[in-house]
Amino acid sequence: MFDNPDKIVCHADSFFIGHPLPALDINDELRPGQTYFVFPIDRISCNHVLSAASLAALTSSSSPRPAPINFGEYDPFQYVKGANGRILIKVVPEFIIRLLNRGKEEENGGSASPGNNNGNSFLCSTPELKKHYEQLVGSREQTWSPKLETISECKIGDEVLLVDSLRQHLPSR
Repeated sequence: MFDNPDKIVCHADSFFIGHPLPALDINDELRPGQTYFVFPIDRISCNHVLSAASLAALTSSSSPRPAPINFGEYDPFQYVKGANGRILIKVVPEFIIRLLNRGKEEENGGSASPGNNNGNSFLCSTPELKKHYEQLVGSREQTWSPKLETISECKIGDEVLLVDSLRQHLPSR
């Protein structure tokens, strides 16, 4: 780690959606037979939880809307039960490898796979995942605006009456 201070090491089986990114500490020892990823620090942030956006940032592509990956029958996520009994969404290491390889292919001028240009389909390979993604992220064409309600104003005389009516309900001293 001292030789490459601009890189972080992550255990491949520790990527869970909604949890902090699994960067190893400088004192952690790598175990034989285990898979690890080495990422540039500028591509991944250890202070944030793992999300679809942080997964997309793993690709080294500089294009704003990367081409989708066709996984076919492949499911990039596993639903596992955590130590506390809650269901966790684990990102399988093979999916991360495909994302990394896809970025390398795009840098070399190739394409990871042909397909439509739907920006979220490389993360959402099943209709159920696409539905959840649309519910959580929403459409890019749909802009958010706050719902504003009219604030009614009262005259000062009415406020005095309101204060007097409140005093009637308060206990006497």
